[in-house]
Amino acid sequence: MFGSQSLHNCTEELGMMDEELVTGDGERGDSADHSGEVDLNLLRKAQVVRFTASLLLAMVPLYASFLIVAGAGIGPPVLAILIAGIGVLPVVYLAGRQRNLLLMGNWTVFLLWIVLLIVGGYNGGTTSPTMFWLLSVPLFAVLLADTRSAVVWTVVAIAHLGTFHVVPAEVFADYQVLDPTWHSRFVIFGRVTLLVVLALVGLILDRARERAQRQEAKKQRELAVSERRFRQLIEASPDAIAVRRGGQVVYANPSLRRLLEEPSAGDLQGRRFHDLVHPDDRDAATAREALVLEEGGPSPAAELRFLLAEGGTVTMEVVSLLLEMEGGEAVVTLGRDISGRKAMIRQMVQLDRLAVYGTLASGVGHEINNPLAYSLLNLRYATDSLERRAADLASSRGADADALRELLERIEAEDREISEAMAETEHGLLRVRDVVRDLRALARTEPVDGEAVDLADVVRRSVDIVANEIRHRAALTVDVAQMPLREASASRVGQLALNLLLNAAHAIAPGEVQDNEIQIRAFLEAGDLILEVQDTGTGIPDDDLDRIFDPFFTTRPIGQGTGLGLFVCRQIVDSLEGRISLDSEVGVGTTVRVELPTSPPTEKQESTNEAVVARGCGLIIDNEPQICKMVSRALAPHHSAVTASSGAEALALIEDGEHFDFILCDLMMPNMTGMAFYEVLHDHDAQLAERVIFITGGAFTPEAREFLDSVSPPCIEKPFEVEQVCKAIAALAS
Repeated sequence: MFGSQSLHNCTEELGMMDEELVTGDGERGDSADHSGEVDLNLLRKAQVVRFTASLLLAMVPLYASFLIVAGAGIGPPVLAILIAGIGVLPVVYLAGRQRNLLLMGNWTVFLLWIVLLIVGGYNGGTTSPTMFWLLSVPLFAVLLADTRSAVVWTVVAIAHLGTFHVVPAEVFADYQVLDPTWHSRFVIFGRVTLLVVLALVGLILDRARERAQRQEAKKQRELAVSERRFRQLIEASPDAIAVRRGGQVVYANPSLRRLLEEPSAGDLQGRRFHDLVHPDDRDAATAREALVLEEGGPSPAAELRFLLAEGGTVTMEVVSLLLEMEGGEAVVTLGRDISGRKAMIRQMVQLDRLAVYGTLASGVGHEINNPLAYSLLNLRYATDSLERRAADLASSRGADADALRELLERIEAEDREISEAMAETEHGLLRVRDVVRDLRALARTEPVDGEAVDLADVVRRSVDIVANEIRHRAALTVDVAQMPLREASASRVGQLALNLLLNAAHAIAPGEVQDNEIQIRAFLEAGDLILEVQDTGTGIPDDDLDRIFDPFFTTRPIGQGTGLGLFVCRQIVDSLEGRISLDSEVGVGTTVRVELPTSPPTEKQESTNEAVVARGCGLIIDNEPQICKMVSRALAPHHSAVTASSGAEALALIEDGEHFDFILCDLMMPNMTGMAFYEVLHDHDAQLAERVIFITGGAFTPEAREFLDSVSPPCIEKPFEVEQVCKAIAALAS
C-alpha cells in the first residue's frame, strides 16, 4: 500500500533504538549486565596485552645491545631476542583491534619463554640472570591470557627449571658466550629491567582500569542520549504512536491524542486499545496483535478505523511491532491518517489517463506517419509534374502539330495520375484528422458528464487508437453492434475501453500473434449495454482475483504497471451505476465484462433551416500565416476575406472603420488570445462580437473551456472542411 514503506522504516528505526536503550550495544535485555561486564574485561585485556607487548618490544634493543657489548656477538641469544621482537609486532597490532586476545597473550608468553630458554642456555643455565625472569612467566600468563594458561605456563617454567638443574654445569660452560667479567653486570641488568617491567605492567593495569571506567561512563552517557532520542522521536513524530502492554494503553504520543481528539494523555492511558477501534474492525485488530506477539517482527500495514472522542471515525494505516521496554515486552503501534493518501489516489486516477496515452504514443505516431508519408510523396509528385509541364509548354512554342499532340496526351496522362495522387492525399490527411479527433475526444482531462454517448462509436475509436499496441501481440476481433445513446462522459467511457484493451494486450507477450487473440464485443442484453474484452493471455492466479480491482495492485513485473488500470475501470463503472466482473484462468486467459444500464440522453432540438447568405466580407485572425491563406483561398468562391496575424492587428483594422460580416478567430494565440480579443471587441462593438466564430487546434486549457461554455460564439475544431465554415457563417446570418 502507498505509504506502508515509510511506516515500516519508522518501525525498523524504533527497533534499533530499542536495542540501544536496553543494552547500549545491541544486546538484548536479559544478558545486558553480563555483556557489559564482558566488554569491560575485554577492553582491559586488550590494553594490557598491547602495552605489555609494546614494553617487551622496547626491551629487545636494550638486551640485544647489552649482549653484544658483553661479548656475545651476533650469536643465538641475540638472534633469539631479535626474532622474538619481530614475532611480537603482530600482537601489538591485533590487540589494538581486540582480535584473538587469548591467542595473542599466549603467543607473547611463548616468545618470552623461548628467549629465556635460549639466552639462559648460552649463559650458564641455572646461574643465568634469566632465571629471575623465568619466575615471571606464570605472572605474565595470568595478565596476558587466562588462569588455565597460567597453570600450563607454570608447569612449563618448572620443567624449564628442572631441566637446567639436571644438565651438568660443564655442558653450559661449553656454550657460554658471555664474557665472565660481565656476568655480575648482567645479573644486575636483568633484575633491574625485570623490576621496571613489572612496575610498568602494574601501571598499565591501573591505567587500563581507569580507561575502562571512562568507557563505562561514556556508555552510560550515550545510553542517556539514546533514551532522550527515543522519547523525542515518539513525542515529535507526526505519526500516531501507542504503546500497550497486556492490551492496555500505557503511553500515547501527542499525534495520537490529537488525531483521536483526546485532550490529554490521561484520557487514553489505562484504556483497552481495542476500545479505541471501530467495532467492525476489532476482530482484525485482535488477529494482528496475536500475530505480532507470536512472530515479534513488524506486522504488514493495514487499514483500521478508530473512534473519535467527539463522535465519528478516522481511518488510519497501522503497523505494529514488539519491543523490549522497561523490563518487559510491549506492543508499539504506529498509525498514519490516510485521508491525504485517498486524495492522492484520486489524482493518480487522473494521471492514469496520461499514462495510457503515453503507452500508446508510438502506435498513434505510426497511424499518423503512414498516411503523412504517402501524402507528402504525392504532393511532391504533383509539384514536380507541374514544374515539368511548365517547362515542356515553354519549350513547345513553334513545335509542329505531332509534337503538340504528343505533349497533350502526356499531359492528360499526368492529369489522371495527379488526380489519383490528390485523392490518395486527401484520404491520408482525413485519416490523420480522424486519429487526432479520436485522441481529442477520448483524452479530455475534465470529462463532460451528461453528453449523448454512442458506446459503439467510442469502442471503435478506442480500437483504432490501441490497434498498433495489439498488432504485434494478438489477432484483434471487433464485434460491435449498434446501440442506443446514453448519457455519460465519452472520455470516461473511452478510458474504460482503452484500459481494458491495454490490460488484455499486456497479458500477452509480443511475437506470438498467430497463437493469441483479443476479442472485444459490445451489444445489448436484457436492456443493458454490455462490453466484453476477452484475451488468451497468461491469466490471473485465483489468490489475486480478490485484489485485482484494488488501487496500486498489479500482477505485472515491477516497473511495468501502475496498478491503477482496473481500479480506474471500477471507478468509472461505479459512476455510471454499472457492474464490472472478471473471470480468469491461468494459462487460458481472462474475460472482463462490463454491464451499463441504458439511460437515454435528453433530446435537443436542432434547427434544420439553412439560411441563404449573400457574399460577404470576413476577417480571418490566426498567428499561422498558412492558416489565414488557406481559409481565405477556400472561402474565395463564397466570400472575400481580410487576414490578420494577431488580435491587436485585427482590432486596429476594426478601429480604422473596416466593416466585416463575420470574424474567424483562432482561440489560442500568443500575446493576445482569442478570448482576450473577444472581450475587447465585445466592449467596443457588442453586435460585431456576436458575429465571431472561433477556430482551434484543440489545445484547450480549463480557462478556454470555461470561456467557450460562457459565451455564444460557435467553435470549429481544426482541421475543418470549408462547408463547416460556410454553414457556421450561414447560422450567424439566420
